[in-house]
Amino acid sequence: MIVKVKNKLKEVAINYGYLLGDWLKLFDKDFLNSFYMNNLMSFLYISYNENKYEMCPNQLDVFKSFTTCRYANVKVILMTEFPSATNKGNGVGLGNNDTVSREFMVTPQLTQLKKCVEDTCYLGLNMNFNNSLEHWNKQGVMCINSALSCFKNEPAAHATYWEKFMRQFIINLSDNNEGLIFAFVGEACKYAKYVNTDFHKVVEEEESIEVACEYNSIWMSDMFNTINDEYYALTGNMIDW
Repeated sequence: MIVKVKNKLKEVAINYGYLLGDWLKLFDKDFLNSFYMNNLMSFLYISYNENKYEMCPNQLDVFKSFTTCRYANVKVILMTEFPSATNKGNGVGLGNNDTVSREFMVTPQLTQLKKCVEDTCYLGLNMNFNNSLEHWNKQGVMCINSALSCFKNEPAAHATYWEKFMRQFIINLSDNNEGLIFAFVGEACKYAKYVNTDFHKVVEEEESIEVACEYNSIWMSDMFNTINDEYYALTGNMIDW
């Protein structure tokens, strides 16, 4: 689906099929053609191409969460807070490698996550932990931030711009599926109220990974064991974190 977005400088064609992959079917055409989405995509285009500010993640990685985990395979949605506000982020929640350079990079958020998983799920050591998080994607775990872009060194800079998109994403996903597990971290917990708990499970961890990184403290949560308990009850299997 290609939508032409107009801004004050030019008309830009947005290929939502390319950006969203098989998740495209989750979004109504009226929403993708809406005044809000026109403004959001215009804002992103100008910010990445004509703005004096440095942006994160790389422009090609803004919607990467939608192509690394297919809608047809999704079982768990793990929504964290904001994108990494350094050039280490890749657009996937708690991001890792960069699409353009393919250089391997580890964000502070990912370091916190790995430590938490190792200590709470694997007695302090997980020999199989893959920093790219691709092994999570293959098991149907979608990692996504509650905002998909920001200015460098300002992780929450675009949070309000993405709120309507994320709200619609969670509502549509909840209304059109059954038996999913929605997990929210920190600021992203505000989206938990849009999940229909008659048909889905919700796991919330209010302690912020961003705050832990900012103050050089350790982020610790039992949410990954809780997700696995819910996942086992639903499927009879466990996620290999």
